[in-house]
Amino acid sequence: MPACWRRCLPGREAGDLVDQAVTDRLWRCINHLRATENPDDLWLAQALADWLAAPEAGHLTLDTAFGWPPGWRQAARDQARDAALAAIAAQFASTSGRRRAALVEQAIGRYASTVWPRDSFAGRRPSGLYGLVFDYLRVGGRPLSFERFRQMERRVTGRR
Repeated sequence: MPACWRRCLPGREAGDLVDQAVTDRLWRCINHLRATENPDDLWLAQALADWLAAPEAGHLTLDTAFGWPPGWRQAARDQARDAALAAIAAQFASTSGRRRAALVEQAIGRYASTVWPRDSFAGRRPSGLYGLVFDYLRVGGRPLSFERFRQMERRVTGRR
């Protein structure tokens, strides 16, 4: 067993990395869910049971056990980012494409470089335009160049 594991998991041997108490607790939860006969509970119980049985049956991630496709988390983040960017751009809907891109770029750049570090650390979402920028940055959006904004805007809105 690597030395770092011995430090993090004192008293454990290399083959003893699975916490049996946690596994037992999950099986108790599965049995409790199965006893309810609720279709949603039964689905969850089966997914968890399949996942717990995976070491014997082969490799199965929890995401796969739940039926989520590979990359679903990134796709959800991208969708949330694009929606937040569209909401920011909507604040400048009365302006032309180039001017709108410049205003969006300025709003994101200004907020990201000044207030975002403090707000994100505190978990505090401001209201108004900066609230929309907060949403955009929270889901992984980054300050944009003019060209990058125009590319994203075309993809999101279908505009040319």
